[in-house]
Amino acid sequence: MLKEEKGLTLGSCMSGNDFELWVRCLLRKVDFYAESTGGEDNGVDIVATITEGGCELKYHIQCKFYNKPVAKAPIQEVFAGNYYRGNDGHPVVITNNYITQSAKEYAAALGVETITKIELDELSQLAHGKEVINDSHSGLMGILVGKVAKREDLVQKTVLSYDKEAIRDTCKTDKEELIDKIQGDRDEINRLIEQASELHEKEIACMNKAFSLQTETILKSLQCL
Repeated sequence: MLKEEKGLTLGSCMSGNDFELWVRCLLRKVDFYAESTGGEDNGVDIVATITEGGCELKYHIQCKFYNKPVAKAPIQEVFAGNYYRGNDGHPVVITNNYITQSAKEYAAALGVETITKIELDELSQLAHGKEVINDSHSGLMGILVGKVAKREDLVQKTVLSYDKEAIRDTCKTDKEELIDKIQGDRDEINRLIEQASELHEKEIACMNKAFSLQTETILKSLQCL
């Protein structure tokens, strides 16, 4: 169930590209339309959509193949990436490792779902015929559990939970302010990088001019001898 046609499994992933391919394949095998963004991903590696009960759900996913627990940076990146892409999806970080406690709290505050080694191991067990031991998952994980375990009731339960979350969502203003701040910081970083590049080019031009004048001065001095 969780094997790539070419033989790639989670255990055989050797790089971030392998892991992204594996995640995309998993999503496709459980009825998602999933495509990698490629190139300038702006914090989103995969865009995945699925239609259940007449409702289309979209997920903006960042994949992190790490040899250490995930910290806050990927959470912020996918959060900003979701906003950059129209804020019309649910941001998710999927990692082969664990996540730090501070990053977990940060993700919860921003509404970013995290799927870690713990959840991936759970999906692997389900794929090998084990019974569902946790039917309280929501978000993308809730749908994955339902799909892998062939429990349509869990899929529908997750879909319905989105409607409830939309009604209870009273923090959009705070989130939007944080998004604007993150985007503003990124714009300032890009501006400073461009400014530094321009100054570097001017420095090179001035140095070249100085060397040219120095050469001319030497030649003129030789003519006076």
